[in-house]
Amino acid sequence: MAANPVEAVLAVHVDHRIRAQVVGRDAIVYRSIEQATPVAGGAAEVIEAVRGAARNAASGRRTRLVGVGLAVPGIVDSARGIARHSSLIGWHNVALGDLLQGDLATAVGVDQDVRAAALAEGANGAARGCSDWLLLHVGRTVTAAVVVGGRVQRGAGGAAGEAGHVPIYPFGELCPCGQRGCVEAYASTVAIENRYWRVSGLDLDLAAIAGRVGRDPLADEVWGQAAAALGVALADYSMLLDPELIVLGGPLAQVSDLALGSVRQELRSRLIWREAPVLTTAALGADAALAGAAALGWSAAATA
Repeated sequence: MAANPVEAVLAVHVDHRIRAQVVGRDAIVYRSIEQATPVAGGAAEVIEAVRGAARNAASGRRTRLVGVGLAVPGIVDSARGIARHSSLIGWHNVALGDLLQGDLATAVGVDQDVRAAALAEGANGAARGCSDWLLLHVGRTVTAAVVVGGRVQRGAGGAAGEAGHVPIYPFGELCPCGQRGCVEAYASTVAIENRYWRVSGLDLDLAAIAGRVGRDPLADEVWGQAAAALGVALADYSMLLDPELIVLGGPLAQVSDLALGSVRQELRSRLIWREAPVLTTAALGADAALAGAAALGWSAAATA
């Protein structure tokens, strides 16, 4: 006699890759799918790829789907399940929640991927037990999740946490957003790699550049400006909201000793009259957003 299906949620994280997992209440992963996000094909192709991956992952017979959690980049209206904008994907005002609810006939929760990661880091990661803290994700973009009183802040239009577009150097580098001198134009992994290439002629990745810090003046210059940009932004945030903890996540955190030391020094140098918040690295790594998506799915199931 066949066993009764296990209650589970579908967690989906969309970034440069689409990852989908069917997860039970016991955190067992019953089915997992991963594929490249077809960004070059445009928004419509990405949307169909997300829907296809979700349907494929949800097709197993061992589980009964009770909810779906979707974590996506960019600006997200989580209350309405709408992906407002993503420069990575190029979509605008896509009702992803409605689309997946129609496809899978179950409740759907949608949020921005760094905020989803913050849900996971706050529940089971580096910020467990903290009520006022910040998750700063530094990768190809620089994005933050602000947590105040134990609640992730989303803002009036779903755009809270765009730390990468805080202008640090008013007449500085041109940012992809159109502004000048943004944090992201200096401190994203792409910015660090591109700026080092421009001054040195060497096409190196982030880890290689980090490895040259302390023995290559050009690497020192580029890395120092990146750390300074992050330090200024984090000092401003600390002055405004007085966090207990700042968690550094994303690829920059993978060179944690150097990144932590550099950013911590810059942050402390700008908070002379007060103690700087604790700065640490994310505990859940690349799986944080997917774990957060599972939490969104359980939350959607509970309120359906």
